[in-house]
Formats: sequence, C-alpha cells, structure tokens
Amino acid sequence: MPDWNPANAGPRNLYTYIGTNSPASPVDLTSSNSYAVTTTNALITNAILGVATTTSHDNTINYARGEDLKDDNGDGNKTDPLPRNG
Repeated sequence: MPDWNPANAGPRNLYTYIGTNSPASPVDLTSSNSYAVTTTNALITNAILGVATTTSHDNTINYARGEDLKDDNGDGNKTDPLPRNG
C-alpha cells in the first residue's frame, strides 16, 4: 500500500520550461538543471516571478516547492514540507 503521508515524502521535484519559442519536439524537463525550479536557477529571474529582492525570489520558489515558510503548522520549523502540498 502506498504511503500517502507527505511528511514521509522525499524532496519535491518541480520543473519549468522558460524559452522564447515553442520547441519543435517535447522537452525532457529532467534533462538539465536549467529546467529545475530551484533558487539557484539563473533563468528564473525576479522579473519572471514578479518580485524585487533575492529574499522574495527564494521564498517564492521555496514556497512553490512546498516549504512551510510561515510555520503554518506551528512546529517552529520554516523549511519543513507542508502536507497541503503533498
């Protein structure tokens, strides 16, 4: 039986395609770090996210990846995964 508890899940993998044109064939988003939604992906700029600071940039990405930035679960940890994103 699958374990559906988000607390037991591994890291959340998120990918995006940021291109100026439509690709001629499907893009394997897992083939390059350029497609990963991470705070270190230089292609995901503040302008794309609509934010002004590096902190806002990183918080937006980390929230999308499922981190508990506001400590919604009240456990004192702001980097643990939230069950709602599971």
